[in-house]
Amino acid sequence: MFKPRPYDPDRASKQTPAQQAATIRNFNIFKLHGLHAQMGMLTGPRRELARMLVDQELQAMGAATVEQSQEMQREKRAAKRRRQLDQQICPDCKSKFLECDCIPF
Repeated sequence: MFKPRPYDPDRASKQTPAQQAATIRNFNIFKLHGLHAQMGMLTGPRRELARMLVDQELQAMGAATVEQSQEMQREKRAAKRRRQLDQQICPDCKSKFLECDCIPF
């Protein structure tokens, strides 16, 4: 059975300073994305202003804004779905599913 290592505050980190900085930066981006999601509970202009502030903070960190990252995720999912459909073969005419003229019923 796995036994977790006891917490030792004096244990030296094995990460380089650049890795530590990247870890901190990525965690801050993660927190800002979560904050952006929670702002959906605000109303109207307050929500837009708060989301604009989060987007400005993300841009200052050199990261994509939430809308940009969501668009990238949508594109990745669409590309994956296109690849999956491209690999499927029509059972009737034995051609690729996207090039098939058969009407599936």
